[in-house]
Amino acid sequence: MSGIGFVVAGIVFWLLGAIWYNLLGKQWQGALGFTEEYLEKGNMALKMGLSLLCMIAMCFAIHASLGNHFATDDPGQTFGHGVAHGAAIGVFYCAMAMGINYVYQQRPIKLWLIDATYQIIGLAVAGGIISVWPTWFS
Repeated sequence: MSGIGFVVAGIVFWLLGAIWYNLLGKQWQGALGFTEEYLEKGNMALKMGLSLLCMIAMCFAIHASLGNHFATDDPGQTFGHGVAHGAAIGVFYCAMAMGINYVYQQRPIKLWLIDATYQIIGLAVAGGIISVWPTWFS
């Protein structure tokens, strides 16, 4: 199992976030009640760097969950197989954990849909990359 695949997947996940929130940023901002002035506060480089590290860590978890498939040379290891693993992690861990927090924080469902859908799509794509990385790039 290649050790760099999950890092590449984390970077792709992060880049998808840039696209996702560029497209849905105004809706996201509105759901949170954030102003432009508020969003400009803080160290953006630090926020981006920490989010990238978190996404790489999340991709390591997918890498680890797929690891036993690699150890047995499972011929069923396809992009779709990895997508299924990543999407399941996105739905059953990320989206549900966020949902619990958003319920207690009384956040709008629109915000949950924007954030949870990004996590599901991002982890699905990352899972696909991690799944095929050893066969494509070894």
